[in-house]
Parts: sequence; structure tokens; C-alpha cells
Amino acid sequence: MRNLAHLTGGKAVSVALGMATLAITAKMLGPGLLGIVAMIESYGRLIDQMIRLETWQTVIRYGARAIEDDDRSRLTRLIKLGVTTDIIGATIVAGVALVGAPVAARLLHWDAETLRMAQIYSAALLFGVSSTPIGILRLFDRFAQAAWVEPVIAAIRLAAIATIWLFGGSVWAVVLLGVALIILERLVMSCLAWRVLRQEGVTGVLRAPLRGAIALFPGIAGFVLAANGTVLIRKSTQEADVLIVGAIAGSVGAGLYQLARKVALAAAKGGQMIQQAAFPELARLWAAGQRDRFLHLVGRIEWITLGLALLLPCAVALMGPRLIPLIAGDGFEDAYVPLLVQSFAVVIFLGGSALRAALMAAGGQGRFLAASALAAIAFYATIFPAVHMLGVVGAAIAHIVFNAVSLPLALATFRSVTCAPPATPYPPAQAHD
Repeated sequence: MRNLAHLTGGKAVSVALGMATLAITAKMLGPGLLGIVAMIESYGRLIDQMIRLETWQTVIRYGARAIEDDDRSRLTRLIKLGVTTDIIGATIVAGVALVGAPVAARLLHWDAETLRMAQIYSAALLFGVSSTPIGILRLFDRFAQAAWVEPVIAAIRLAAIATIWLFGGSVWAVVLLGVALIILERLVMSCLAWRVLRQEGVTGVLRAPLRGAIALFPGIAGFVLAANGTVLIRKSTQEADVLIVGAIAGSVGAGLYQLARKVALAAAKGGQMIQQAAFPELARLWAAGQRDRFLHLVGRIEWITLGLALLLPCAVALMGPRLIPLIAGDGFEDAYVPLLVQSFAVVIFLGGSALRAALMAAGGQGRFLAASALAAIAFYATIFPAVHMLGVVGAAIAHIVFNAVSLPLALATFRSVTCAPPATPYPPAQAHD
């Protein structure tokens, strides 16, 4: 609850600042240019999520066991492995995004100026936020430090956007601001993580050998691939949707959808905060063999989250017609219905907040990957015809389909994993000597 309070406080501030930033940006650019910025950012994030491996879950799951065993050597090698993975991944992502930008421009009907902006944004992905520093901060219970980075960045973004608007700035200034903040966030997170390692007495990370590191952590390769596959499938639907809407409905349609999805995602962040706060504790409980406490925590989180989530569609139905003009001004009225439909998708998504964290902690990410893949097939089978027939609303309907398929499969997988006999996650300690 303490960690959740840190995350909630920081996230609430960042969401409020983000809504203010979205309002100014929408009024400054209008639906068409806002759609162009949304497509550029979604293109970069989609490439990033398709290629770069997230390591924070791995650092927490295997790092919690290393701390439990008081094995600092194993911990330093784990962190070195994560940092190396981050660097290699970022390099590949930036290269692929740069090479693929002209192809995306043809598919999405970008002009030469939009292509140049996309290429600059792609190059900045080389300096995107590394995942290992986030894992380090959460592993050592530094949620307060990690949680307040985002609102500080959000405050800088808001001040910069307001300045750009005041001086009659252009879409170029908005894109370049996004590039600068990508780099700033990585520097801040990396410095905080390095400081925490020094405070905890974890030294010699850069000197730790990589040879044989994977063998120290049984199942780590499968865990990384399965966990990242699940994240990729989920996140791809949250970035590809903007590009699909833009390709079919144009930049104006993408701008309307961007407004609706941003407001809906702000609400969905509540579930993400709960998952992030619960995962380290769930990993510790599972590693310590405290299965009853593990199940009790999962059940409590699920019921609380679902109860709060049900308030969202009611709030959107009552406030949406007045909220959208207040946020974005004229030209965005057609975003109300997509937002209302998207709110039902968020309810289903939040209903499984703790299940996803619990499955990763219990090593059930491989089976959950198959469930996510089936949900993604249903999503992509829905979104293309739905957008063609219904416009922007079709993308929101596709998210309802994804979550309606994913949630019951996740619950069935969770029951299967937690009912299985306990397994020893590591060989005896002498095998490491």
C-alpha cells in the first residue's frame, strides 16, 4: 500500500499534467496535426516494443531470489546482463526505425516533412528509457524515487508546450520536444538506479562477467521471451491502432482517436500502477513459498480494482459531452462515442490487473503468452473491418474484443499455474559454486 501510494501520487500528478498538455496541444494543432504527431510517436513506440526486450520484470523476479539467498555476485551479473540487453536492444530499435520510416511513410501517406520528423524521432530511440534501471528501483523498494520521475517530466513537458503555444510554435517544435524528453528521462532513471545500487552496497556491476550468466538463472531466457512476448502483443494493439486508424480514416481520424485513447489510457494507468506495485511483493511471496498470502493478495487487488473500474463508464457517460470540448476545444466533438466505447474496454482490462503480475511472479508467463496471442488475433481480425465500417469507433470496439478474450483465458491460466505443485526455481546453492 505504501508503494501504491507513491505510484498513485506520482501518476495522478502526471495524468493531470498530461491532460493539460493534451488540451493545449490539441487546441494548438487541431485534429489533423495532432493525428500526425500521434502516428509518429506510435510508429516509434511500436518498433521499440517489437524489438527491444523489457528487462525490469526479469530483474525483479530473479533479483528477488538472489537477495533472498544473499548472493550479491549473482545479483551483479543479473544487472550486467540486463544493462547489456538494454543497450543492444536500443541500438537495433533505432536502426530498424530509421530504415523502416520510408516504408511507413508510403503506407500511412506521410509527406516528406512528416517523414523527416519520423526519422528524427526514430534516431532518439537509441537513447530511450532503459528497462533495467526501472527494475533496480522497484527491486530495492525505491518506488518513491521511480514514481516521481514521470510527474517531473510531465511538468517539464507542460511548461514547454505552453511556451511553444505562446510563441506560436509548430508541429516541429512538438516533435522535437518529445525527442528531448525521451533522452532526459533515460538519463534521470539511469542516475537514480546507479545511486540506489551504491546505497545498497551492490558494486562491481560493470566488472561482472557475462560468460555463463544465463546458466545461473534457470528458465531466464524463456521468461524474458514469454514476458516480452505478452507485453509486445498487448502494447502492439495500443500503438498499431493509431496507425491503422490513420491509414484508413486519415490524420483527422487519428487525431480524434488519439484524444479518446489518451483519456481512456489515463484511467487504465490505475491498473498498471497496482500491477507495478504488487509485482515485487508477489515475486517475494512466491519465491518464499508463501502461496496462501500470494493468493490472498491477488484476490484482494482484483476486487478493489474491478470495483473502481466500474465507475469509469458512468463518469464518461455523464461528463464526456462536456469534458471533450473543455479539453480539446472545437473540432473534437466526434471523439465522445469512441471514448465511451473505450471506457468499457478499460473496465475489462482493469479486471485482470493483478492476474498478469501474478502470472509473471509465478512463472506462468509462457502459458499466458498463448492466451494473449489468441486475443491479439481476435483484435486484428476485428479492427480492420470495424474501422472501415464504423470509423474511429471501430478501433475502440476492437479493444473490447481483445480484453474480452484475454481476461477469461488469463484467469484459467492463473488457476492452472497456482494449482500446480510447487517447483524449485533454482538448483541447490552448491551448484553455483
